[in-house]
Amino acid sequence: MNKLKLLRKYVTPQHRLLASNSTHSKFPPYNVLFFGTDDFALASLKKLYRETSIVDNLEVVVLPRKGKSKCAVERFADDNDILLYTWGKLAELKPYDLGVVVSFGKMMPKELIESFPMGMLNVHGSLLPNYRGAAPISRAIEAGDISTGVTVLKIAPHRYDIGNILSWSNFVPIDDETTSGQLNTTLANIGAQLLIETLSDLPSKSLNSTEQGAGSRASKITLNDTYIDFNSATAMEIWNKYRAFGYTKRLPLRCSLEGQMVRLTEFLKPDASDHSTWDQPGQVWYDKKSKSLVIACKQGLVRCTKLTLVRPISALDFKNGHIQIRYKRGEKTVFESLINPRSQQQIAATPG
Repeated sequence: MNKLKLLRKYVTPQHRLLASNSTHSKFPPYNVLFFGTDDFALASLKKLYRETSIVDNLEVVVLPRKGKSKCAVERFADDNDILLYTWGKLAELKPYDLGVVVSFGKMMPKELIESFPMGMLNVHGSLLPNYRGAAPISRAIEAGDISTGVTVLKIAPHRYDIGNILSWSNFVPIDDETTSGQLNTTLANIGAQLLIETLSDLPSKSLNSTEQGAGSRASKITLNDTYIDFNSATAMEIWNKYRAFGYTKRLPLRCSLEGQMVRLTEFLKPDASDHSTWDQPGQVWYDKKSKSLVIACKQGLVRCTKLTLVRPISALDFKNGHIQIRYKRGEKTVFESLINPRSQQQIAATPG
C-alpha cells in the first residue's frame, strides 16, 4: 500500500530550477505527475501506466478523501504501488517533465503549471471550445446533441478549459437512448488513447497547437436543473434530462403533486415523432399496456414507470393510490412545477 504524502508547497525552489533549465523539445519517455479522481480519469491513468515507451515514471495526485472511501484513481495507485500524493500544497516534488490533469476539478496555480518544463495537459470530455466546464457530457446529452468527442489541451492559468488545443478526437455519435454514464465510459477510453497519441508526438503537437475561439459552457448540474415544468418542457427535453442526470439516484427529475415533492425515477423513451399538444400539461393518467404513467408535456407525452413520494412506488401503485381516488371525486391528477428554494445550490455533477 502507498503512503499518502501531504504536499506542502506548490513548487520547491529545486523543482523551479529544474523546470527553468529544461527544454521544451524533450521526447518520450516522460516523467509524469498525474492529477485525477474518478472513472473518467482512471482510463487515462491506466493507459499511462501501461505505456512504458511513453511514460518513464508515473506518480499521482488525488483530492483529500471525503469520508473513508477512496476514489477510483487512488485505488488503482494503491493497487499498483504508484507513489501517491494528496492535493493541498506540493512539497519535495521530483523533476517531472509534464503534468496530466483529468477530471480533477481544481484550478491549477500559475506557478505549478510553469514548474513543468513541458507544461500541463488536460483531457476534456467535449470537442472544445464547446462545453467548457464541469459537466460537458451531461450537458451535451441534455441539449440533445447527436455527437460529441474528446479534446487534449494545454492548461492555461486562471480559467478552466481555455488553453491551446493539441488534439481532437473524431466525432463520437450519441444515440437517443445513451445515458451520461455510458457516454462517460466511451469518452474516457477514447480520451485515454488520444492522450497517448498526443504524448507520442508532443513537441510537434505543441508547436502546431490551436488557439480556442468562442465556445459554450457546461456548468455543474444543480438542483434547479432537476425540477420539471411540464408547461414549458417537451417530452424529448424531459427525456434528455433524464438521460443526462435524471436516471441517477442523486439527481432524479422532480415535480410536485398538490405541493408534495414527487421524484420521477424511471422513464420510457418517448415517441420523438409525437408533436401533440395538450390543454393541461402535467395531467397524468395510467397506461395499462406500458404499465406507466403518461404525462402530458408542452409537446408530446412522457411515460414514467417508477417514482417516489414518501417511498418508492410503481406507476400502478400511483394509479391505485392517487389517480383513482381523484377520478372518483371528479378531479384530474396533475403534476406541477416545484420551486426549489435552493435553486442555485450546486451539487456533485454526473459522469462528465
